Amino acid sequence: MIIKRTRGVSAAKALAYDYGPGRRQEHHNPRRLAGTVAGRDWRARGRSMQIKLREDGDTAAGKRGRVLRLAVSAAPQDRVMSDREWAGIAERVVGEFTGGKAEGYAWEAVRHDPRHIHITLLQRGHDGRLLSESHDYRRFGRI
Repeated sequence: MIIKRTRGVSAAKALAYDYGPGRRQEHHNPRRLAGTVAGRDWRARGRSMQIKLREDGDTAAGKRGRVLRLAVSAAPQDRVMSDREWAGIAERVVGEFTGGKAEGYAWEAVRHDPRHIHITLLQRGHDGRLLSESHDYRRFGRI
């Protein structure tokens, strides 16, 4: 697995990218694989995540983005995996990032490509705690 972490300020925009056509029309059949945010429609889930960010004060000017974006890719030599396999990988990745408390955070994994997935994860949990970002490389190595 190859994992790239970035940070953003808008969960709604992150999901809009995941479910949209992509920058070069490369997204095909985008679909939710796993996550903790309720709702049938990605727009509603994105709004729900954005409301949580606002309620927690994590959208104020000057604040660092509290939306973690994880792009998880298969190595070039790996076979193409099923949605079920990717969902399991997403749950492992989020579990590793949250110390085994994935249910305590708002997150969603989306697949729109055979070789990778995107995970949108709010850094602040339902209990108000922030996920630590230190030693991410160690987390990546355990997955």
